[in-house]
Amino acid sequence: MAVQKIIYVCFDFSKLVSSELALLEMGYDVTTVLGTDGVLALSLDCDYSKVILGDSAVEDREYVEQWLKGNYPDIPVIPMCDLQIQS
Repeated sequence: MAVQKIIYVCFDFSKLVSSELALLEMGYDVTTVLGTDGVLALSLDCDYSKVILGDSAVEDREYVEQWLKGNYPDIPVIPMCDLQIQS
């Protein structure tokens, strides 16, 4: 099975590392960006299977979700709750 390339948009710097590690543990090839500016600056020409939005900054997250759906309608956008590594 091919590894899925995803974008993780983190809105809370304090959760960036733990959330990215959780996604890596789940087997994803993760490109992580920080906040609205990070995702707007990213070129999505690559073959990403989905975008996962962090659980903080609800207004920013809603804006990013709408922007992504409007500009990249073929890439699923998934708003997430808190990610944690399972021990």
